[in-house]
Amino acid sequence: MDSTAFEAELEDIIAHDRLQAVFQPIYTVDQAEIFAHEALIRGPHNSKFRSPDILFTTALQKGLLFDLEMACRRASISKYSELDLPGYLFLNVHPLIFVNNDHPSRETLSLLEQYNVEPERVVIELSEKYPIKDLEILQKALLHYKNMGLKIAIDDLGSGYSGLRFWSEIKPDFVKIDQYFIQNIHNDPTKLEFVRSIMTLSGSLSTEVVAEGIEEFEELELLLDLGVTLGQGYYLRKPETNPETTIPSTLMHKHRVRRAPLNIKKSVATLLQQAETVEADTKTEVLADLFYSDSKRLSIPILKENRPLGLVWRGSLLEKLSTPHGRAINTHVEAVDQLAPGTVIVDISESLESVSDKILSCHDDKLPWHFIITRNQEYLGIGSVRDLLQEITHQKIQYASYANPLTQLPGNVPIYQYIDTLLQNKNKFYLAHFDLNNFKPYNDVYGYEDGDKLIKFLADLISQHCELEDFVGHIGGDRFVVVFERENWQVSCHSIIDAFDNSVNRFYFQEHIDIGGIETHSRQGEMFTFPLVSLAVGVVRPDLYRCTTHHQVEELASGAIKEAKKCASSNLFYSRRRI
Repeated sequence: MDSTAFEAELEDIIAHDRLQAVFQPIYTVDQAEIFAHEALIRGPHNSKFRSPDILFTTALQKGLLFDLEMACRRASISKYSELDLPGYLFLNVHPLIFVNNDHPSRETLSLLEQYNVEPERVVIELSEKYPIKDLEILQKALLHYKNMGLKIAIDDLGSGYSGLRFWSEIKPDFVKIDQYFIQNIHNDPTKLEFVRSIMTLSGSLSTEVVAEGIEEFEELELLLDLGVTLGQGYYLRKPETNPETTIPSTLMHKHRVRRAPLNIKKSVATLLQQAETVEADTKTEVLADLFYSDSKRLSIPILKENRPLGLVWRGSLLEKLSTPHGRAINTHVEAVDQLAPGTVIVDISESLESVSDKILSCHDDKLPWHFIITRNQEYLGIGSVRDLLQEITHQKIQYASYANPLTQLPGNVPIYQYIDTLLQNKNKFYLAHFDLNNFKPYNDVYGYEDGDKLIKFLADLISQHCELEDFVGHIGGDRFVVVFERENWQVSCHSIIDAFDNSVNRFYFQEHIDIGGIETHSRQGEMFTFPLVSLAVGVVRPDLYRCTTHHQVEELASGAIKEAKKCASSNLFYSRRRI
């Protein structure tokens, strides 16, 4: 195709709105929710302009960038409105469009009004890949968008020419880390350090970070540990013309594991340390002598009639005394006037997790060395923040190891801990056991790989049809449990059964579907035709005053699932036994 025909085809695509918008979700990966949809543009099928790179390269060469940009926005905004997609709309905008004084800012607002999309839901996304020498022009244009209510994002952070200068001068609402730094981050210390630095910087600049290009579970896992809360990528969901608004099962499973309560039964008493204290009217010179006499003393508790007022920190006090005239000014000041701001004071009965929450909420920038422990508001001693965080980290690592390796759902230990907690707190709940009928013959004939696929399929179904507050666990093999703390649990159970029955045939060869089962050896060694796999669900509601441990609840549930499995087809059995 010659240059003239090539240009003519591009003009025709623009003039007749032949561009197609596809959408890739951006998720709050820590909460398993849809945060936004990024609109991506594709040219017509079977066209050289199918690729967005060719579209924009040609448009730039032929002076059609402005026209193409407006056609892209029109396609994206209209489709976003038509699909009524949840969350923000991220619109990719070529930065070079802003060099032209006629950049389409007013036209964008008109499109939003035409398709009834609030400007506050739109994010203008600029790529670092395309250099603009005059950042002042770009800032002026983006300020105009911000004044209209739109938000700004920098795409491909780390891939371009301007790096952190671009970020500091544009002051975006979002930055999207280039996928190069995300892919294989769990095996690359350099990439890990880059993302960690970006997270630290984003906190001080009040900018939200989006990790794009997530393609593996290990990448997602590490990003969550680094504090990344927004993510997108093929591992979560690919761009689609009509994207699913359900949450990917991998995020649901991860969220369930992370929100399952840690069973940190230890109270803060395990961290209690003795420390030398002083009274509130003690002079600062005495505090200074105590710090100078012991280089390991990091804080001093200040009391008044054995009730703690707070802590004096070593670094803060000695810094005051080291300034010109500092010692002369502070020597005779009373200790009560040297207290560090935000001292955390807790009762000895409080859990480690509760204390950690209090410290982090009071000190989101620089953590203190110690906190004060009391009983009935009277001083007992101090606790080390470092020891506290080490203990909680150890608990979390141990807890994460209990997730089922196949489905990543909580395993036996967190399941039983959760049930015991509900029993102790006398919280009403229903326990549902899910078990596959005739799974062993299926595994024998189709093999373990296909068996694992069927188990993961069931795990996805259960997660998708349960609400996020429901506790979903994987006991092992083909056995799952759901703890419902709501009365309409039947709706979810019946939905799971119906969805399973409507889809299970796709796991079989047609010959087995035709005869309604699998012919294989029974446990006695005889040939037998086993029916297709079905789903048994047994549900119990324990008596909270007569069931005291998960063992008793498990015994009740075992009886219910046995009754449910007596039916050859998928079946729900609700047991009236409560003890």
